[in-house]
Amino acid sequence: MPTARFPPIWFFFFLSAFFQTTVGVNENRIEFGFPDVVRFRIDVQANVPIDRVTLLYGTDGRACQNSVARQDLELEPGTRVADFWEWELKRSGTLPPGVEVWWQWEIETETGEIHTTPMQTAVVQDPRYEWNAIERDGIIVQWYLGDLTFGDEIHQIAADSLRRIEQDFGISYTDEIHLTLYASASEVRDAVFFVPNWTGGVAFPEFNAAIIGIGPTDLEWAKRVIPHELAHLVVGVVTFNCKGAYLPTWLNEGLATVVEGSLDDDERQLVIAALENQTLPRLVALENQFSAYGDSASLSYIQSGMVVQYLLDEFGPKNMAGLLATIQSGEPIEAALQTVYGFDTNELDMAWRASLGFEADFDMPQVDEAQPSPTPIPTLSLMNPGFPSAPTETPPPQPTASPTATASPLLTPTPRATTTPPVFPTASAFPDSISATSRPLFVPAIIAVGVLFTIGVGFFIKMKRR
Repeated sequence: MPTARFPPIWFFFFLSAFFQTTVGVNENRIEFGFPDVVRFRIDVQANVPIDRVTLLYGTDGRACQNSVARQDLELEPGTRVADFWEWELKRSGTLPPGVEVWWQWEIETETGEIHTTPMQTAVVQDPRYEWNAIERDGIIVQWYLGDLTFGDEIHQIAADSLRRIEQDFGISYTDEIHLTLYASASEVRDAVFFVPNWTGGVAFPEFNAAIIGIGPTDLEWAKRVIPHELAHLVVGVVTFNCKGAYLPTWLNEGLATVVEGSLDDDERQLVIAALENQTLPRLVALENQFSAYGDSASLSYIQSGMVVQYLLDEFGPKNMAGLLATIQSGEPIEAALQTVYGFDTNELDMAWRASLGFEADFDMPQVDEAQPSPTPIPTLSLMNPGFPSAPTETPPPQPTASPTATASPLLTPTPRATTTPPVFPTASAFPDSISATSRPLFVPAIIAVGVLFTIGVGFFIKMKRR
């Protein structure tokens, strides 16, 4: 009686590999519709039905924890899924050029297995213009209107401003800074959501980035606004904490105004006149924000700058550095002022007014301890009375065919028309595999079936002969 012989052990390994769940990615990319949306696309297939596809995404912004946003796609289970999801930035806030976005996908099959794609990254960019860029000494400046000399001058202003901030306040700053220059203040407002109509620049401390309206004829104003924005970025870093303590607006903007340079007599006279008319707001009224009206906001900038300059003149930069460090440790502004200077906001306000020859007798109400949340910091476009150095509204050129690769090598953008839906530049990533089997799946499967059939027939014939 013939003895049955079984296939060699490698045959069972081969059979096991054939029936293993395999997942392959045909498309995996990101598209930027600046400034409105970020779109994530995925096209994935498997040899078993796919039950769930989840997007994991985030940015390189400064945060208190490694938070990961998750978004499930709405899909019908199947062996192939091709879909997209849009991150609507009006709901979450502006992402300025220079921010790095990361993403990856989780694919869960009906067998319960979860396959994760490798993490991919892309840099946010505005594809409507052809950007020039200079990257040197930890400062990236990009602009589209003006020659290389203009870019060099802007970069030098930024570098000089950083050195002055470090010297005046004893602050060391080593993070990379990204400055994006539009040709006018109105273009800045078009690129950022929910800013006042007087905005001429916006700082994003959590991203070490700023967007500013500066044209080639605005160099004098650049010498004021660039130090102002850089002060916001530096102060944002040195006071960052995870205990809910933030700078009041008067201190944040006051520091930035001081870094711009000395206030002139016309600016100071606006505050003196308001003091004489008893219309100047109390400092506690400037805790969380400035007025939405340009003239009132102008006055608040000058007032805040004068108060901060008073602190520096009377108590020195070392105490100011101590105040910032105390806030960074988690102390709210009232406690921090008491710790460093021995007085609160109301008492500071009265002392400052007295130094100008004006008496104040506040009723000392309980100061609202609520702290503002960290948001983009708008800067006055300096086109209001009291600011003689106003930028010109340089007519912007028409959008060019495509931006250069200098500012964002991961993107291959196309122009965004104003009368049609946005065309999205893309950054693509096609991982070879997210499982033991590489894509595509169906050709190897057909080959494997043929091999198995051949082996089976041969094995059957051999057994019959016995």
